[in-house]
Amino acid sequence: LSKELLNEVKGADFFMVNNEFTYTKSKQGLVGKDYLFKSEPQNAILLRYWGVDMVGLANNHAFDYGEEGLIDTLDALKKIDMPVVGAGKNLDEAKQAKYFVLNGRKIAIVAASQIERTLTFTKEATSNSPGVLKTLNPKKFIAEIENARKKADYVIVYVHWGTEGHPQFEADQQKLGRAYIDAGADVIIGGHTHCLQGIEFYKEKPIFYSLGNFWFHWEKEHANLNGLAQIQILEDGTMGY
Repeated sequence: LSKELLNEVKGADFFMVNNEFTYTKSKQGLVGKDYLFKSEPQNAILLRYWGVDMVGLANNHAFDYGEEGLIDTLDALKKIDMPVVGAGKNLDEAKQAKYFVLNGRKIAIVAASQIERTLTFTKEATSNSPGVLKTLNPKKFIAEIENARKKADYVIVYVHWGTEGHPQFEADQQKLGRAYIDAGADVIIGGHTHCLQGIEFYKEKPIFYSLGNFWFHWEKEHANLNGLAQIQILEDGTMGY
């Protein structure tokens, strides 16, 4: 990462990334899945070097090495005191919002994955098994947004959605994004497509459909166009971007 980019992200009051791989030593990846991503558990400390304050695991690679890989990932992140949202050892952990007080404002962050839409490699967490929180059927996720709205000054949603390589956002993304705002979200930040998608305002609140890649090896069309979303809460309580 360039010095300029590091200065930018380390200068933020709070910096979150979508962690698109597992931290595990397991060699038993999911059978039949085209792409499996992992790193050594000790490499999690690099997140601290980059100034990361929280990671989202609501994506289609957090479960690449099954339950063992996800639990290894959660343990590696816990070891460096890194908060996690969007996945957990059970559904209660996976769905719960995380709350932070920044400059006197209470911020809630929630995360869920719409991917995979037609496959089931990535397991959804249950009451007694690990996995991610899914939002293909958004009922559980919307309930968590509504709950966070009651407890926080601002609610930020991260969602993994869309079609890889498509720079135009799609009707299912738009429908979900608007439902999240109706439920109380102030900002929606999306990922998964590996390319930039559009930005839409609904009820004067932004939906960043996809920021593209932050740090990822991808050689497809549009993949070299990437973004970093900066959310500003101004002194009068309004938001800037």
